Amino acid sequence: APGETKEIAVKVQDARWDIERLSDLAYDTDSQIGGLLMFFSPSGRRFAAEIGGPVIPKFVAGDMP
Repeated sequence: APGETKEIAVKVQDARWDIERLSDLAYDTDSQIGGLLMFFSPSGRRFAAEIGGPVIPKFVAGDMP
């Protein structure tokens, strides 16, 4: 609904983090990430939302919950 807010957690998990050396971002305190999320209403209307913030990696053994 208009004005409604929700918290969204984005999980990025892929071998490409190591292949493309993105895991090095964990050691750079100035690392930032940005993107564009697309949301669609039931009627098919598209809404774009810009996102961005610091990279805060969480390295765990196995799959994350």
